[in-house]
Amino acid sequence: MEQKESSPGAVTIPAVEPVVIFTRWCKGCGICVEFCPRDVLELTPEGIAKVVAPDKCTRCQLCEILCPDFAVTVAPREAKARATTAGAQTAKGA
Repeated sequence: MEQKESSPGAVTIPAVEPVVIFTRWCKGCGICVEFCPRDVLELTPEGIAKVVAPDKCTRCQLCEILCPDFAVTVAPREAKARATTAGAQTAKGA
């Protein structure tokens, strides 16, 4: 998995899959497939949405927003976490 450089004090988090399909919730309506501007998704022969080109995903969230069954989740564009230092104190109350 690819990691990006981050600013000092930030924790580097490995890249995650941009789109996750909850196959048990997917009824195969094809809305996510039809509206994806980058052709990231397609329907399987069984009629379930499947991610076929994750690297083409721009994380626009159209698939997630338009899914009537909430079967699609799009990961945030960038996940950041703050690093904490043991024993650090704020300036308030010092």
